[in-house]
Amino acid sequence: PDIAVYSEDLKPSTYVPSAGTAFTLEYKVRNLGESETGAFTISLYDGDPASGGTLLQTGNISGLTGTEVRTGTIGVTLRGDGAHTLYLVADSGNQITELTKASNIA
Repeated sequence: PDIAVYSEDLKPSTYVPSAGTAFTLEYKVRNLGESETGAFTISLYDGDPASGGTLLQTGNISGLTGTEVRTGTIGVTLRGDGAHTLYLVADSGNQITELTKASNIA
């Protein structure tokens, strides 16, 4: 398996959310490999998780067959006004063995 998420596949229902007002983020998670992934988690952060970003939501993906693309949504509520950069991490719990995890974050 080779899990991937791309920035162009992340689509918020609004690009100017107000602090404390809920919106949705549509995403796509892909398995670029030929083998089934098994179940894994996805996590959404406000800010880069490698630099201490704030975890907003965690969800579960039941698994992806080889070359499958799965679309889903996550509810988001941001705290504080100003610019926010959201990061979606696929296989955030490191359940899946892959050659590289480089494509697991967008």
